[in-house]
Amino acid sequence: MAVDSVLLVTSDQQRADTLGAYGSAMGATPALDRLAAAGVTFTDAVCQHPYCQPSRWTLLTGLHPRGHGVWTNGVDPPDEVIPRGLAARAAAAGVRTAFVGKAHFATNGVLRRSRSRHAEALVNAARLPADWTGPYMGFDHVELIQLGHFPFGYGPAPLGLHYGRWLGRDGRRAAWRHFLDASPARKLPSSPRAPQTWHAALPEALHPTTWVADRTIEALRARRDAPFFVWASFPDPHHPLDPPAPWCHRFAARDMPLPRRDPAELDGKPPWQGRFSRGLGPWARALNVAGGRLTDAELGAMSAAYHGMVAQIDHAVGRILGAVDDLGLAGRTAVVFTSDHGELMGDHGLMFKGPFHYQGLLRVPLVVRAAGWAAGARVDDPVGLVDLAPTLARWLGAALPRAHGRDLDDVVAGRRHPDAAITENDHRIGFREHVQTVTTAAARLSRHVGRPYGELYLRDDDPGEHVNRWDDRPALRRDLEALLDERLPPWEVAQRPPVSRSPA
Repeated sequence: MAVDSVLLVTSDQQRADTLGAYGSAMGATPALDRLAAAGVTFTDAVCQHPYCQPSRWTLLTGLHPRGHGVWTNGVDPPDEVIPRGLAARAAAAGVRTAFVGKAHFATNGVLRRSRSRHAEALVNAARLPADWTGPYMGFDHVELIQLGHFPFGYGPAPLGLHYGRWLGRDGRRAAWRHFLDASPARKLPSSPRAPQTWHAALPEALHPTTWVADRTIEALRARRDAPFFVWASFPDPHHPLDPPAPWCHRFAARDMPLPRRDPAELDGKPPWQGRFSRGLGPWARALNVAGGRLTDAELGAMSAAYHGMVAQIDHAVGRILGAVDDLGLAGRTAVVFTSDHGELMGDHGLMFKGPFHYQGLLRVPLVVRAAGWAAGARVDDPVGLVDLAPTLARWLGAALPRAHGRDLDDVVAGRRHPDAAITENDHRIGFREHVQTVTTAAARLSRHVGRPYGELYLRDDDPGEHVNRWDDRPALRRDLEALLDERLPPWEVAQRPPVSRSPA
């Protein structure tokens, strides 16, 4: 049976090595591991930007941020880019399209001075009609969560968009109760003492992860009689690390493997890394925490909560995949699981994300099950999220105007062996650090634009990326910089300023 439909499932800020298919021994992902056994696992997939908004537009367009214009969080997509995206092109080809969950295609714009015109901005969400379900960003039908991380995502309305209104469907008092249950103010007594980490009192039945699974199953059921493109987008395991019961009890801090912790390692690295590791002060705590100052007990608790969120997502994915089978859609539906970027989780004394292009942040899970692709196959070539839109467009019979990515069918069939993937982050939130990275099978080089320093890691000799070889491998450095210059596309859309002063 030929593929004519696509189910794209994404998580937010999930490391590839949380999956058993990528070597995890934690047992958090049985459903995703079954999907990998039935499909193809891309073992060296990387994001093209390590922040949410730019990465999501790369997923939607097959373009690097230089091509779609969303070059950092808080920058709304140019009007001319939206109709070129996969959702709009698929809808134009007669495919029924739906999006469920955290979009983050536009700024959340929590301040009134936000200039965003889109539904995800809080000031605009408050004005949406109660029955509004799109169209939005090329999708015919949407059911959205506003970010999905506490506090943005939980009622009372207008917080949370569709999910927030559903959470408050029994009235404003109930909405406030659920809001407080999701907060650290009512955390469960079992909650650990660790930054941005607690066990949420919100019942699992009311949790965003459960809601995304429920609404995705309904979206599939409503579109089963025609070709469809459904994107299910889970907001977790992005921080804060706040799983509900029973998932908050799934893993114990004492059992979590911890990364190598050597503060002296950062002495030979770009200076912002050491500053972040030691802590930048109160203004930066929402963006990050001082990973180098965490105790082993704190980091273990954070990792346990993170893996609990991963296990909850896996359970939800299992429910969705069960529905695909029950509805008779498996043969004609390509199922894709990935994440917009990874998570540092203590690697090199760093947490969450930032302009630090280590593999924990850049490498993402990418598992695809589709008719014609060999079950259990593994592809070790470096690929990117930029390659997904061209691949999905072919299955959907949709013509993308152009793309920087390539059809992964050529890679799976062995007709093409990619030798590099490109990532870029021009970070300007609080400070500026512009990082351009090329990943090959043998090495990862990061050029810090306009700085006297850079990074070069030999992946076979130093898989943990602890020893910076920027200064002592000049020939390899020159070759990789030349490859980076060759593969980095030109700026096609001017870098416009963010439309919000709070680009979450």
